[in-house]
Amino acid sequence: MRYILILITLLAFGCKKNYQLTEAYDRGKEVYITNCISCHGSDGSGNLLYPAINSRVANAMTLERAVWVITQGSQNMPSVDLTDQEITDVLNYIQNSWGLETEVISIDSIISLKSTTKNAAIYP
Repeated sequence: MRYILILITLLAFGCKKNYQLTEAYDRGKEVYITNCISCHGSDGSGNLLYPAINSRVANAMTLERAVWVITQGSQNMPSVDLTDQEITDVLNYIQNSWGLETEVISIDSIISLKSTTKNAAIYP
């Protein structure tokens, strides 16, 4: 009986996590289509001016750096005016598309990272 309860708990947690990712992924896809697709492409392959974001190398970027690039811009990429929820969702979409898989990114982590990177000139 004890093992059955543990199994049910683990399954319920996994289902909740998958549901959270599915919801964030779907919303993030819309954010990506609206704000990112024109430069990074429908498959995330980029172009001469904008980097590919569909590879493990691009997705090895720290979450802190990704938030910085979205909110502050970098090199050829202008900053993008997104809500905390939109940033969370688009990063969940990017990091779980094109054969990539990561854990669910929470809005709390994005809010925390935005507050620490907003005024810091930590990236060129």
